[in-house]
Amino acid sequence: MKISQMNQLLVLQKALMFVKFATDDVEARHLAASPITGELLQNINEALHEYYDQKGIRHNADYGSIEDFPHYLEAVTKHIATIDNWHSYDEHTQKEIIISLCLPYKIQEYTLNTLTDKK
Repeated sequence: MKISQMNQLLVLQKALMFVKFATDDVEARHLAASPITGELLQNINEALHEYYDQKGIRHNADYGSIEDFPHYLEAVTKHIATIDNWHSYDEHTQKEIIISLCLPYKIQEYTLNTLTDKK
């Protein structure tokens, strides 16, 4: 099945962004941390970028840095706080989880290091 209607892509994009960055629901962390969710958001943004290009509408295909969106970074921090046994994960695993939580945004190394508890 291919979703090609722009209104469907926009709704899906908004729903996934809500799950990742706007809800305090503990169960949402499973979707928020999934690399599939971030990849899907990237694919949606690319499809929307092509649509906007065809319509002559300016649109940035790059989500940019999560540090530019403090409320999104705060949501990531809240998701981390709800992860069972967070402290038992090694630094590499913690960083992978954090990167997945931030997708489709990029995260600076300094922020990544700050969010791990293996300093």
